[in-house]
Amino acid sequence: MRLFLLFFLCSIHFASAGENPHERIHAVIENQLELTSLGQKLSSQVQEKSPLFLFNCLTDDSKDLPVCKKSYQVSENEIQINGHFQDSADEYLSWIIFQALYEYKMLYIDSFKILPTTVELKRYIFNQSMKYTQSLFSTCEKRIDFYAHPENDFARVVDMSLCEFFNLSASQQLLDDRIDLRTRTLLEIEVTVQHILESDKFSKEQKEKALELLKL
Repeated sequence: MRLFLLFFLCSIHFASAGENPHERIHAVIENQLELTSLGQKLSSQVQEKSPLFLFNCLTDDSKDLPVCKKSYQVSENEIQINGHFQDSADEYLSWIIFQALYEYKMLYIDSFKILPTTVELKRYIFNQSMKYTQSLFSTCEKRIDFYAHPENDFARVVDMSLCEFFNLSASQQLLDDRIDLRTRTLLEIEVTVQHILESDKFSKEQKEKALELLKL
């Protein structure tokens, strides 16, 4: 409730000033992400569910909330992109938005929400986002990598260098290893599909869903 109130008040403030920072998300989806077949298909699937798109952590009161330490957060009704990314180039922002939309799809359209977040889920989502970037450009230029921003260090804090991951895409194994390292160390996610399959704490339905994830 507190989060919703902060976002609502922030939107009212910008609307009264004739600005709405959240509109940039829609603009990037339309003018960047949907220019690719991958992005267009994903956007269409997600927008059928009509989630609210917004930047979070835009007010000083919200800076210390746990959500403000993440690149994005999704729930069934909202897709929140960290407000720090307002300073990023459209290409970079679309990469973050793609990940958020894909996670939303996996959880709330493909029904993986019944599982705890696994290393494999995060790896699959990240890999899909790299396929998206490869459909955008053949080389990653430093000017679009928010990680290199001279003043805003948020991309460095969350370990999200577009160019580093893009260059690693030449080797799927190196990319997977790097994604998993970030998932385990920064996101502190340790649960794997194997853990679910071997544990008696999970239902038959959950184990079947875990096997489905493993086959993707």
